[in-house]
Amino acid sequence: MKRAALLAAVVTCACGGSGRDVVPETHDVIEVGGSAGAGGAGATGADGGAGADGYQHVAKRRHGVVALAEGRGFAVGEAERGVDQLADSFEQCATERQREGKLVNGAVRVVARVNADGNVDGWTVRASPGAAVAANVLLCILAPLKAESFGAGPPRGLAIESDWAPRP
Repeated sequence: MKRAALLAAVVTCACGGSGRDVVPETHDVIEVGGSAGAGGAGATGADGGAGADGYQHVAKRRHGVVALAEGRGFAVGEAERGVDQLADSFEQCATERQREGKLVNGAVRVVARVNADGNVDGWTVRASPGAAVAANVLLCILAPLKAESFGAGPPRGLAIESDWAPRP
């Protein structure tokens, strides 16, 4: 019983926040050269290598966007491939959640630690308020991220931001 109360308190605190940190919907198409480190889509330099929009990589899908805000310690393209896989898993989950009538507008920022085995072994989560948003975050972002393997290597870290909404 105490564990259930503690889990509920942790989930409630992790999903709190007074503001809404979102990536606005856009239909802009920005063509970027392939040079890493100069703000290109594959940039993962030691300084973060962010492009003009502040993100290293943005994966847009029908129900939302998954953006790599920062990847530390990853080989060029490794974090971007992970974000693309996460965005694909997110889209499948969001489609199913919408079909069930459980997808609501939301946003999340996840800062994750990747261990030497390539597995996510810890994270900090800040999400839009609400139980329905928390459920979407757990099922459509955190579960696929935890299941993802980045391959063995030095400990690494990444920050991901996502914004989503039901679509007609």
